[in-house]
Amino acid sequence: MVAGVRHWRSEEHWVWHIVVGIVSIIAGIIAFAWPGVTVLAILFVIAFWSIAGGIAEIVQSFAMRRQGSSSWGWMLAAGVLGVLFGVLLIAWPGAGLRTLLWLLGIYAIVVGVVLIVVAVRLRGTVKAATS
Repeated sequence: MVAGVRHWRSEEHWVWHIVVGIVSIIAGIIAFAWPGVTVLAILFVIAFWSIAGGIAEIVQSFAMRRQGSSSWGWMLAAGVLGVLFGVLLIAWPGAGLRTLLWLLGIYAIVVGVVLIVVAVRLRGTVKAATS
């Protein structure tokens, strides 16, 4: 939201920053108010998304095979793994939630390190440009 307000004159799509900020705040409030339901909803969204994506990849792999692509097997494997992952999340939601939590934590650490590195490099670039 801050980016949208700060750049409302200079950026054409500033309103989207504000909309995303408002939606994020609402989602956060809902998550705090109903944490159990929120976590299960996220788990099932990911599970069904994985199953639907896996099925689409399986269908695509057969189309790739008909077209003579040599990498159709990789697409088939990815699709089968996607379907399997989604089914496992539904079958064992507790284990799925722990796994998703670990993956989210790893992602947050990696992204945090990357953002720190970018910030330090950007700061050095700005100092060099202003000197």
